[in-house]
Amino acid sequence: MQTLLFIPDICGFTSFVKEVEIKHSKHIVSELLELLLERTIGSFELAEVEGDALFLYTGMESLEKKQVFNLIEQMHQAFHSHLEIYKYKRICNCGACSSASKLGLKFILHAGDIEITEVAGKKKPFGPAVIEAHRLLKVDSPLSEYVLLSDQLKDDFALPAQELFGQLTNGKAIFDEKELLYSLAELKPNNEVRTIERPFPQLENLRKVEQSMTLSTDVDTTFQYIVDFDKRLEWSQGIDDLKFDEKQINQIDSSHTCVVNGVDVEIQSIFVEHEKDKKIYIEETRSIPNIETLTTVFQLEKAKDGSKLNVQAFIKPKNLLGRITQFIIQRNLSKGLAISLSKIKTNLES
Repeated sequence: MQTLLFIPDICGFTSFVKEVEIKHSKHIVSELLELLLERTIGSFELAEVEGDALFLYTGMESLEKKQVFNLIEQMHQAFHSHLEIYKYKRICNCGACSSASKLGLKFILHAGDIEITEVAGKKKPFGPAVIEAHRLLKVDSPLSEYVLLSDQLKDDFALPAQELFGQLTNGKAIFDEKELLYSLAELKPNNEVRTIERPFPQLENLRKVEQSMTLSTDVDTTFQYIVDFDKRLEWSQGIDDLKFDEKQINQIDSSHTCVVNGVDVEIQSIFVEHEKDKKIYIEETRSIPNIETLTTVFQLEKAKDGSKLNVQAFIKPKNLLGRITQFIIQRNLSKGLAISLSKIKTNLES
């Protein structure tokens, strides 16, 4: 049957060698693919998630051409809006997270007669047109983001594509000594996401506990270790367990739960500041009885032979009982922070 093959493909990630970067790139791509899937409309069927791409298809007989390009525009804008928000909320400074804002999106549209096979209860299209569509993913283009229309679609799709995206440019690819002709329309993001700078929390006049330590590791390495929830149980004193969404990366407004003496304490990431030789990361909990907030500030700066880590914990009582119990909390925090910093040093320098 004559079928439209539709492949939104995320591009722009370089290859990473560090374990955390590979893991975080998978998280970021998964979020973006889910975002694109949420916007898929009409009769499109998902054949497969293919790494950084979605492979979708639908019958041509009742397809509205303009609807396809409206879908592309919605997907493209949602994609870049998500990345803008992620850039604003980003805490992690690994290669994957810091380069996520450079990601792009391209769309491949091809058509042909296909057959449907069923594998493990899932329907999949197959045939020469499917292979050709995937070959068109690899065309060499100077454009970073674009819509590609194969020649099979040019007569019906070129005009609505031009109306929405502007002038088309022609190209060709050679596949098994066969020419695959296509047209490209450039995509340009039109971001209207407005982000408000997150202010440094008001901590003046609050009682605090403070501990400092110098490490031989650089600022970036130390910072990455502290903000990575996967590593938190290795060094955070007094925590029995840590619960967090393993499908998400630590970012502003994300939460994790520390289990302390069998009690769940929810902690939220509320502030980050990235400078070349200085990093600040702040967490806050409102889960302690009679305490309005317990705010922990991690400050890192470059030292002569590594980095200096300073940790401050600020206590804001909620009531009279809170003012009484804060002295006990301060004493426990002081001991706990000293042990935590010692563990950080040992683990990073070993």
